[in-house]
Parts: sequence; C-alpha cells; structure tokens
Amino acid sequence: MSKQRRYLVLASLLTCVFLSSADQTVVVTIIPSIMLHLQLAVWDLDHTSWIVTGYLVGYLAAMPMAGRMLDIYGHKRVFIISTLIFIIGSFGVATSNDLNLLIVARVVQAVGAGAIIPAAIAISATLFPSQNRGIVLGIIVSVAELGGVAGPLLGGAVVKYFSWQWIFWINVPFGLTMIIIAMLFFTFTPVKTSPVDYLGGVLITGTLVMITIGLSMIDNPDGIMGLIILSSAIFLILFILRQKLTSHPILPTSIFKSTIFRAANLTHVFIGGALITAIVTVPLFSNTILELSSMDGAFMLMRLTLAIPFGAVIGGYIVQSTNYRMPIILGLLTAATGFFLMSQWDRNISEPLITLHLALTGLGLGIIATPITLSVIDTVEETHRGSAAALITASRLCGMTLIMATLSSWGTHRFNTLTAHFDSPIPVAGQTSLEFTLQVQEFYGSISAAGIKVFSEFFMIGGVLCLLAIITALAISKSRTSPLT
Repeated sequence: MSKQRRYLVLASLLTCVFLSSADQTVVVTIIPSIMLHLQLAVWDLDHTSWIVTGYLVGYLAAMPMAGRMLDIYGHKRVFIISTLIFIIGSFGVATSNDLNLLIVARVVQAVGAGAIIPAAIAISATLFPSQNRGIVLGIIVSVAELGGVAGPLLGGAVVKYFSWQWIFWINVPFGLTMIIIAMLFFTFTPVKTSPVDYLGGVLITGTLVMITIGLSMIDNPDGIMGLIILSSAIFLILFILRQKLTSHPILPTSIFKSTIFRAANLTHVFIGGALITAIVTVPLFSNTILELSSMDGAFMLMRLTLAIPFGAVIGGYIVQSTNYRMPIILGLLTAATGFFLMSQWDRNISEPLITLHLALTGLGLGIIATPITLSVIDTVEETHRGSAAALITASRLCGMTLIMATLSSWGTHRFNTLTAHFDSPIPVAGQTSLEFTLQVQEFYGSISAAGIKVFSEFFMIGGVLCLLAIITALAISKSRTSPLT
C-alpha cells in the first residue's frame, strides 16, 4: 500500500475512533433535552441514567467477542461491520420517541463502538512497521481520549444551535464515508477456519453486564443487587471453565502466559480507576466547592483531559527509543504527583495552580497510554492482536466502572458521616439577627469543609491508584522483546 493510501486509511480509522469515543460522553449535556423530548419528569432520572450506563455496558461487553472476531474474520470485515452497527444504533437513537427503545439503541450503538477501537488498533499495527508503531498508536489513543473530552462540549454546542438528535444523525454520513474508504483501500485477509466460541462470548458478556448492573446499584444495596453480583460470579466461573475445556477459546489462553500481558492489563485497571476519579471529581469540585457553572466545570476538566492526548504522543516518542516500563512508571509518578497536589485544594485554590495541577495529572495519564498498549500488541502473535487490543481496552473500562460505582457509594457515606453531628441553625429566643447570621455562616462553612475533605480524599485515592499501578507495572519487561519485526 502506498504512503498516501496508508495515511488515508489512518484518517478514516481516527474519524471512527473519535466519533465512537465522543458518544460515550456526548449525552452528559443533552440528557435534559432528551427528557423534555420524551416528556419525562425529574423522578424518571434513575431510568434516564441508563442512557449513559447502557452505552458503557454495550461498549464493555463487545470488547472480548470483538477481539476474537478480529482474529478470525479479519480486521477489515470487523471494522466495516462494527461501523455499520454503530450507524444503525445512532439512527435508532436519533429516531426514538420512547425511553426504552432509545436505551436499546444506545446499547446497539455501543456494541459497534466497542469493536471499532480494537479494530483500529489492530489495523494500524498491521499497516505500519514496528519502528513507527508507537507513534501511530499514540495518535489513535490520543484521538480516543480527545473524543471523550470533546463529547460534552460537542453535545452542548449542537443542542444550542440544533436539536439533540443531530448529535447522532451526524454519525450516519461520516460512518458511511468511512465504510466506503475501508471497502476501497483496506486489504481483506482470508477468513480462518478456527471456530468462534459463541458460548464463551455469551458467558463473558453476561459476566460484564451483570457486574456493571450490580455496581450501578451499589449506592442502594439490597437483595436484588446481591443476586446480580452473585450471578456475575457464576457467569465468570462458567466462563473460566469453558475456556479450559474448549479447544477454541474466545480469549486465546496463550496470550495470558506472558507476564507482560498480565501485568499490563492489571496496571490498566488501576489507571482506569484513577482516570474516572479525576473525570468525576473535578467537575463536582468546581460546581459545589468553587460554586461555578456546569459549563465552567466542563472547561475546568478540559485542562486535564486536553493534556492526555499530548501525553499519549509524548509516550509514543519515548517508547520508541527506550522500553515499555520506563514511560509507564514516569507517567504514573507524574499523574500521582498531580493527584496529590489536587488533594490540597480548598475554596481558595486559583490560577495558575488549578491548570498546572490538572495538566500535570492529564499529562501523566497520557504518557502511560501508548507504551501500555504497545506492550500488549508487541507481546502477542500477529494472529492474536485483535484479542489483545480488545482486552487492554476492556481492562481500563473495568477499572473505570468499578471505581466509579465504589466512589459514588463511599463518597455519599463518607459525607453523611462527616456531617451527621451538624445541627441545622435554628433561631432561639434572645438571639440577635447578627448572631443567627453568624451561626448560619458557620454551619455552611462546616458543610463546605466536610465537602472539601471528601474531595481531598477522592483525589488522594486517585494518587494511591497510580502508586498501586506502579507496583504491577514493575512486572512489565524493561526491554522491547517482540515476536514481530
């Protein structure tokens, strides 16, 4: 393939990666518009939240099966089919007039999106030689991160000038164009005769879906939540048994023999947890403690997330001339430093410290992205790149899901504990208005201090997760020993 065609293919991959990543977060700013369109009330918000959760479930559940499909049916076929599924889901969301149908369409959309990113990683790893692969993967990872960053702002901008449906309509022409480019310029690879373990796919999907649903209920645990978590454990046990008994497992057992592969995926779980800690906590701190608007909170978060793509490219350059472990540990130390600095924030935090701390954290998280992905891609055989790309992506999503659910539950409990002994100010006989005003100010000051303490602990948790990731990252080989050339 000529150089021009190679970069045209890369551009189409990046477009699809951006759209699929943006649609993870694009609904954050348009949920009120969707509720108004569907004539939903405020008390329907718990059901409406599945517009977000459903996408995460479908996105995560698609990863393992997508990886195996990539290895069996070829990267081009899976990319085209997954993009088509993404388009169908987007069309369904844009035309839905019922909440349940919209949620189902979001899940369909996410299934396609969940296969697009590992397909893009696998295709780019094949298109470009080993010496350039780190930079290319860094660009793909940075575009994926940029999509997640731009999602809320894109949604807000579209709703301001158009209807919310256009956020999803726009996926249709772009997606079809990318399919045409793929048909014309991608190279088909022969279909392998190895069968696909669909039962294993159902079992691992059941595991991921049940654990996600269970964790989404962790703020109000009950017997139903316990049964759901138990069912996820049963699905997992059955999946492990299936992988041992079948001659064609959905996740090739050979890739788990590599210490680098296991360490990289476990490290990515911690990284995903640290990332979601920042994404959730920064806007909340902005809205509650600093009393800024929702849009101000989004722009504040951008100072962290915009640094991630730059870090991903930097990590790609570093890994080209060093090894996997060094940039990963460097990135984790940088991110941990940023988190610990943010844990010192209070109501008086101001510029330029806010931007410096956020950018430092984002830069560190970005530096990690490329070497950790490349360590997995280079460690496995070419025939297993699809599965490896899917798993390394899914491991971060698992970390994000687990920590997000845990933080929401623990944070509420922690705040209630800190404020349990506070008595609401009540005017008493003989008290002057000035004395009562001072009492009210003291009360709200104590509430604010409790909130600052909880946020400080959130940021501290993010830093600790980065340090824990360093421990697992030490098992990643210093040298770049690749079976590929």
